[in-house]
Amino acid sequence: MFYYPLLRFLPTSYTKNRILSTEEIEKNWSNSSNQYPTVLFIPELLVAKSSKLTIIHEEACAILKTNSIINRKERANVEILMDEYVDSQFNGGEWHSNDSSPSVSTKEEKLQANQKGSEGSSAMPQWEVLYLMNQGQWIDSNIKRCPQTYQLLQKIPSHDLMAGCMFGNIFFSVLYPGTKIDIHCGPTNVRHRLHFPLVVPQKKESKRTKNQTDCSKSIPFLKVDDETLHWVEGEPFVFDDSLAHSAEYPDSDDQSVRVVLVVDLWHKDLTKKEGELLQNLYPSTLPIS
Repeated sequence: MFYYPLLRFLPTSYTKNRILSTEEIEKNWSNSSNQYPTVLFIPELLVAKSSKLTIIHEEACAILKTNSIINRKERANVEILMDEYVDSQFNGGEWHSNDSSPSVSTKEEKLQANQKGSEGSSAMPQWEVLYLMNQGQWIDSNIKRCPQTYQLLQKIPSHDLMAGCMFGNIFFSVLYPGTKIDIHCGPTNVRHRLHFPLVVPQKKESKRTKNQTDCSKSIPFLKVDDETLHWVEGEPFVFDDSLAHSAEYPDSDDQSVRVVLVVDLWHKDLTKKEGELLQNLYPSTLPIS
């Protein structure tokens, strides 16, 4: 992990002109509980629960929740994004399976994979992502398939989006039943991660006896530190992914997927100048698409 001591984060005892050793930094600056970013850690940035971070980033959340006017007709953004998500799923979007190699999907390929899956083979990936921005670089080929999504994202202030910085990503995230994402920490605490749920499987009502398990345990959930979060369609929330977190969609009879639009945002404690500095220190390394 690399510690970059921006001047305003230095403790008073270290504001004189001197270079701090890694040992001194680790001794005097402690991470918050369960916060272990893997690449970059900036001391003393606010660490808070999802409810507070969602309020802090209320402008971005409100933009996603507010209906859009398309061809003089008002439509919910969830519907607009879902249309483009479905199109990209079945008509050649550059999807990645669990951060592995891209798989260009066609309707025929998806149908074949579903057929194999019904025959007992786990041909379908359990966690898929479609990047609109990958490591700070907009992915033109995917943006062309999702023009309304891109237009909506452009309404979020540019100083909040992390374009040009390797820590910035925007993508559709699809979780399949039976998927478990192990506990991990994001690369840095200079960003917050926004989730805008588009499709969330609902728990089914059923007759329960003392020997039956709670059906709510079969719905997908996200655990951040000691906080358990459940996705609600059309209700965005923000969390700190530098904290230890995990996700799970317990296996069930329901074969519906969970679909979320993920948007990385600059930490609100950073000034515009500090964001620009970090962008220069950690620029996007991907080739221009």
